[in-house]
Amino acid sequence: MNKLLSIGLLGCVIISCAPTQTENSDSQTISITPKYENNISTIFGSGSAITKDAQNIYQESDIVWKDSLGNKHSLAELNGKIVLLNFWATWCTYCDKEMSDLQLLQDSMGKSDVVVIGVSLDRGNTIYDNVKTYVEFRKVKFQIVIDPPATTYFNYLCSGGLPWSFLIDRDGYIVRKYVGQQTKEQFIDDINTIL
Repeated sequence: MNKLLSIGLLGCVIISCAPTQTENSDSQTISITPKYENNISTIFGSGSAITKDAQNIYQESDIVWKDSLGNKHSLAELNGKIVLLNFWATWCTYCDKEMSDLQLLQDSMGKSDVVVIGVSLDRGNTIYDNVKTYVEFRKVKFQIVIDPPATTYFNYLCSGGLPWSFLIDRDGYIVRKYVGQQTKEQFIDDINTIL
């Protein structure tokens, strides 16, 4: 019975929170004026799709954003740190439930050189304002990068639904992939194995 319940919940995650290529091809829903302030920035660049064998994200599919002063930053700058890269959206119920755990994780493990980066896949004409309102309401302090065309999501070979997360080691290799909502405890247990 528990196995059936798990399959049903996973199906619900995949159906209710799934970005699609079709939606992303509509320029009306993904056009956004690049903005950046505090810990929120629209994406300013991403690499190509990650190959299944190498998966070194710093070499293959880096993500670039700007800080509040307009300076560019990237995942490659985090080489030497453990990164938890999380794909989410404000309209995703499971992402919302996971968001507080991600902030607690950053608060508790940030001193251990652990960095959480959130990639928002929100769309529409008011994406930036919507994400900013959400981030302020949820008191999210880690870096949020807004990627309306979901280029990064597909570069990381994601499919199905949200949230997706990737645990990246100090050398830029993906050591764990998570599909669906996770807990802070699950993330911490996995991070502790590579600290």
